[in-house]
Amino acid sequence: MPKNPTDSDESAYDNTARALKHEPQTPDVLTADMGLISKIYESELEVIGAIACDLIRTRGVLNFSDIILRLIVQLELTGNLLQKRTLRNAISLVVNKAPPEE
Repeated sequence: MPKNPTDSDESAYDNTARALKHEPQTPDVLTADMGLISKIYESELEVIGAIACDLIRTRGVLNFSDIILRLIVQLELTGNLLQKRTLRNAISLVVNKAPPEE
């Protein structure tokens, strides 16, 4: 039977340390891959998928906050008006699917 985090201080510490690793880390997220920024995406799902794959590849963790932050960075850095519309729509999709913050 798996141990409950309250069974020992050590397992509670391990669970807390694991949880802390999954918190969004702004500097890491802001250093978006320039290849992602320069690419023109045809759909909102394509850009969200590319960002999700990059976050998993680089950080091993995926959460709504990091996806939204990457989308905002790309929106600020692109000059293409069609791309801006796609990125705004992608932000809207992710924000509407994100669970409420506690």
